Amino acid sequence: MLLFGLLILGILIVIGMFSHQAEQNRRKDLAQFATLNGLSYSPEKVLQFDERFREFSFLHKGTRRYARHCMHGQLAGGNFLICEYHYQVNHHHGKNRRSQHYLSTLIMCHPPFNLKPLLIRPEGMMDKLKSSVGGYDISFSSEAFSKQFHVTSPDREWAYAVLQPQTIDLLLQRPNNLEYHMQHGWLCLRQKKGLNQQSLASLIHLAQTIIENIPDPYKVNQ
Repeated sequence: MLLFGLLILGILIVIGMFSHQAEQNRRKDLAQFATLNGLSYSPEKVLQFDERFREFSFLHKGTRRYARHCMHGQLAGGNFLICEYHYQVNHHHGKNRRSQHYLSTLIMCHPPFNLKPLLIRPEGMMDKLKSSVGGYDISFSSEAFSKQFHVTSPDREWAYAVLQPQTIDLLLQRPNNLEYHMQHGWLCLRQKKGLNQQSLASLIHLAQTIIENIPDPYKVNQ
């Protein structure tokens, strides 16, 4: 029994060492990406990130909320803030307690013109049921897009301006794990997975293209 316990302990130590090394390598990759793109970078936790961007409701889920691996700086399209966001949800079953951790990659862009509220996210089963009984959802001429995405905004004209045909085609080509939020002048792309250097350039370019495709008459300076 003692030998079995020591074996388990040894395995856990090895796993911990590999995890630590993988995280150190990720920090180096992210720091290198930031340097090459003229962005500042800090791996440290930012504990009040949800308060700074309180208009984004998804930032207020769970407990132990923080951002880390933050990059920010000026890129084509506007001021960018990129980070990994974490929150925890505690589940209680009688005397048992289980904590579940959630990570998201956030690509945030603040262009030099105003962005009105808009939400574009993958359509779920509940959305389909609500739509069947008259629930609020903005429809588009692209049937494929309307089936795949749930779009809401207090300003329909703004939603149609943002979602130009070329932007709709672009979003349809992307993985179906992305949400697109506009609030208080910010565009936020949210991917429900941890931050990694390999996908950053593609996500930044996606945000830049969404901003660029908005017609000039709607690019009203703040």
